Formats: sequence, C-alpha cells, structure tokens
Amino acid sequence: HPEQARRAAEAIRVEYEVLEPVADPERATEAAPLHPGRPTMGHGYRDDPRPNVVRHLVIRHGDPDATGDVMVEGVYELGSQDQAFLGPESGLAVPDGEGGVDIYVATQWLHVDRDQVAPCLGLQPEQVRIHLGGVGGAFGGREDLSMQIHGAMLALHANRPVKIVYNREESFTGHVHRHPAKIWAEHRATREGRLVCVRMRILLDGGAYASSSTAVTSNAASFAVGPYRVDNALIESTAVYTNNPPCGAMRGFGAVQTCFAAEAQMDKLAAALGSDPVELRLLNALGPGDVLPTGQVITGSLPTAEVIRRAAAIPVPEPEELPRDPIRLPGGAGNTTRGEGVRRGVGFAVGFKNICYSEGFDDSCAARVQLRENGSAVVHCAAAEVGQGVGDVILQVARTELGSDDVTLAPLTTSTVGSAGSASASRLTW
Repeated sequence: HPEQARRAAEAIRVEYEVLEPVADPERATEAAPLHPGRPTMGHGYRDDPRPNVVRHLVIRHGDPDATGDVMVEGVYELGSQDQAFLGPESGLAVPDGEGGVDIYVATQWLHVDRDQVAPCLGLQPEQVRIHLGGVGGAFGGREDLSMQIHGAMLALHANRPVKIVYNREESFTGHVHRHPAKIWAEHRATREGRLVCVRMRILLDGGAYASSSTAVTSNAASFAVGPYRVDNALIESTAVYTNNPPCGAMRGFGAVQTCFAAEAQMDKLAAALGSDPVELRLLNALGPGDVLPTGQVITGSLPTAEVIRRAAAIPVPEPEELPRDPIRLPGGAGNTTRGEGVRRGVGFAVGFKNICYSEGFDDSCAARVQLRENGSAVVHCAAAEVGQGVGDVILQVARTELGSDDVTLAPLTTSTVGSAGSASASRLTW
C-alpha cells in the first residue's frame, strides 16, 4: 500500500558523501568522469578520449571555409522541457509460477523493454513477456524503462502480483526530458540572400545517463541547417554527461533545438540583407534533387517552398479583446494571468525532421495475421499505439488486403509476434 511504503521509506537513513557536481555542460569535458571505466561511453561510435562525452559528431560538407558577402552569427540557449503526458508511469508485474514474469505497462517499444528487463533479472527473453497496458501519452518519455525491472523483481521475490504507480512528482523525476542545448551559429550568404555556408556548434546536456543522447546528437547535426539548400557546412554536435536530470527522447529528437537556432539565424540574415524573411526562406528552400549536408540526395517529395507559401498566405487571426476566457491566455488552465502584461506576437518558422529513426536504422514492423474458418481475421502486431493512430492504420491495411471488415487487432505483446517500434508502421511483414 502506498502509505505503508511511505512509512517504510521514512525509516531509512542514508549517509551521503557530498561530491562536486558536474552541472555545467560546457565544463563537463574538463571534469572527472561520471562513469569511470567508460562502461556506457563510446556506444559503438567513434570513441572520444575526453571525459563525459556521450557522442561527438562532425559533418563537413563542401568547403566549410567558404565566405559570403554577408555574415550573421548568434548564440542560442534552450532549456529543458518535460513531456508531461497525462498518464503517469504505472505497471503490473505478475509472476507465472515458473520463474518468468508478465509485465503490463505503458511503453513505446515492447521488445526493447524486454531485451533490457530480461538480463537485469537474469532471465531468458522468452521468460519475460511485456504487454502494452494502454499508453496515456508518451512523446518520447516512455522510451526508457520506468517500473518494469523493480516491479518484476518484487513480483518474483514475493511470488505475488506487484503494481507500481508513479505520482506526478515521481513521474517528473523518473523519466527523461528534452536536452537543454547551447548552439553557436554562423550563416554566410550572397547579397541576393543565397546561403553560401553554415557553421554550427551544438552542445547537448544529456544529464546523468546516456538514454537516447546518441540519436539526439545525430538528429541535431543532420537537421541543423533546416530545410534549406547550402553547398558548404561545418556542423559539430556533442552530447555530454552531467549530474543534471537525464535527458532523452522528446518530440523532435534534437531537430527542435537546432530549428530554433537556424530559424533565428534566417531572421537575422533577412534583417542584415533588408529582405523579407519569408522570401529569403523561399529562395533557399530545399526540394527534390537537392543534397543535404550529410550527402543524402533528396529523391522523394519535399515541398518546402509550397508549405512556406501556403503558411505565409494564411491570414493572421484578428486579436481578441481583453478580458477574455483565461483558458485562452498564457498558462491556460493554470490561470497565471488575466491578460495583464500579455502582448501578442506573430512569428514564422520552418523545420523538418526524419520519419522514424535515421542513420540507416532498419525501420520495420513485424505482423502476423491469423485467418479463421468463419472468414474473420486477427492481426498480431507489437507496434505501440501512442496516439499516432498506428492501430487504425494496421487494421485499414489488413481489411483492404483481405477484403473483409471482420478484422481485429490482438492485444499488443512480445509473446506472440516480433519487434515493432512505436513510430514504425511503414513496412508490414505479412
């Protein structure tokens, strides 16, 4: 019972050895390593000899020293952000009586959870079965484990079902957040406004553990320039360990932080040139056939210019008179203001991001269809529904291919079907 657990926790006395914390990511590489022996450093990428470096990535494109007629630079700082999903972490661990365990939990990737939980329990993967217990929001915050391991340990030790539910404070503490970042940017362009060279240095505070910092480092670098054509670039992206709260996946995966800096730079460039910010973006908009700083050629659809034109053509909404419903003011239901000191601003920004994973990751989604004698069918698939509608898409595909509306989706579990990521419904294996 929660109250019994609180009383037990209050009876514990802990002696702490106070150490000098690593709080400033800019000084992290000069501090003592937070993970001696580097057990979690390197991550299979090119190793970095500096302490507390999770990953360091450099993208060189064309001539990074190319000059332009106009140059603008800036330094941009972004703070942390929490996903604040509606349903705090919770889960149920049920021992099977044979040494294995069933875990019912909200997660974004069932099989990855299983592959982490099983070795921590000293069990084989087939002895740990993860079942999706509903989600209640995710946004990247459920990619890491929450109660899975300690819930299962307690269940196996007590040989009884164990349920763990986080309160909101525990949820904020227990899951990863968006990476704070500091970004140094320099944009060079011709007098007509065409980008000649972009140089950007990105520093990401990964906090105490690695989580998804390696992927965030890559995304931040890959999309640093924004959806704009540039023949020359030097992008340096680094994620470091600190003693700050751990950071990981949150909508955008690094592309959000660099979008803020890149778009601010485009506005600065437009001001320096005396040109219209929207027209400057149209002049440099990426399209099919163009090459990204990573060397990738755009072969599919990339309607950057069309999106910019359509967005720019939308009329600016008329300002609402004050006082008005507080729910429509900053803070919303938090009722932080009745309109005092509120000023209205209109902005324009463009960003882009990869679909699913990147860096050649094999995005796939396994599914198995069970046909019944009465003509109905059941689809087994472990793609986690986190609000993106993948469950509906899977049923739509199956019903179209089978020519029947009598198709249902089986409970999502690791016990009956292969792996599927939360964002991966692009390829189904039938």
